Amino acid sequence: MSKSTSLFVSSAVLGILSVLTAAPSGAKVITFDGLRGDGPVPDGYGGVINWTDWLHYDTNEPPYNASSPPQRAYANQYGAFQFAEPVVFDGAFFNGYGSDHGHNPIHFELYLASTLVHVSDHVNLDGSGTGQFLDSGYDEPIDGVHVVGDYGYFVMDDVTFRRVGFTVVSQGDCPGDMRLCAQNAAAGNEVALVCGLRLGSTGPIEGCPGLYVKVDHARVAAHGTADENGNFCVQGTMPDGYCGQVLVQAVNRTTCAVSRVILI
Repeated sequence: MSKSTSLFVSSAVLGILSVLTAAPSGAKVITFDGLRGDGPVPDGYGGVINWTDWLHYDTNEPPYNASSPPQRAYANQYGAFQFAEPVVFDGAFFNGYGSDHGHNPIHFELYLASTLVHVSDHVNLDGSGTGQFLDSGYDEPIDGVHVVGDYGYFVMDDVTFRRVGFTVVSQGDCPGDMRLCAQNAAAGNEVALVCGLRLGSTGPIEGCPGLYVKVDHARVAAHGTADENGNFCVQGTMPDGYCGQVLVQAVNRTTCAVSRVILI
C-alpha cells in the first residue's frame, strides 16, 4: 500500500538514512573452513547459489593469509557471487597485494535483481600478510556481489552478511521529495511508522504487551496495511530545517516486530 500524506512534513519523517546502531547480531560469516583441500567453491555453499569463478585452498602462502585459517578463496577472472535470497552484505576480509606492488585496490559492486545499487570504498592491500576487512558501506538488501580487483593477487575470507528482516528504508533527498517504506512484512500486516527527536523508549505498543519502540515520546506519523510485497510506503516533502534531527522506526502491529531506528 502506498499513499501520500502531509504528516511527515509536520513530523519530519522522511530523509537520508544513517544507521544508529552497530551491525545487528545474527550475522553469518562464510569462513570456507567447511571445505577441504583445494578446488572450486561449490554452488550453494554458505547460502550462495553461484560462486562463479571462486576457488578455495588451505596451503600456507604468505601474504595470502586467511583471516580464519586454514581456508580462503580466490578468483581467477571474475570475482562475483550471488546469494540465494536478498541479504544485507556487511563485507569481507582480504589479503594480498595492492598499489605498492603494482596492483589495483579492491572494491565491491553490489547488485539487487541484476541492477547495480552500490559501489563501496576501496581497500589497498600492502602485501604484509596482515590483511584488511572491507566494509560494504551499504545497509540495504542485495543479492549479488562483484569483487573488483586484480584477480590472482588477493584472497578473500570471512564473507559476512545478515538475513533481511522487517526494516525501514527511504529514497530521495533531504530537504525535498522523499519516500519512506517499511519492508519485509507479510501481505496484509498492519504497519505503523513512528518518529521522535531522541532515542529512548515509548510503549507498550497497543496489542503488543511488552513491546516498546526505541524513540522517546514517539508519535505515529503514518499507518496502514502492507501490500502484496510486504511493503507499506508513504511519500511527501521534507522541508528544510528538519534534516539530521528526526528518528524513525517502523512497527509491525500484526507480528509485534520493530525495525531498526534510522536518523533523518
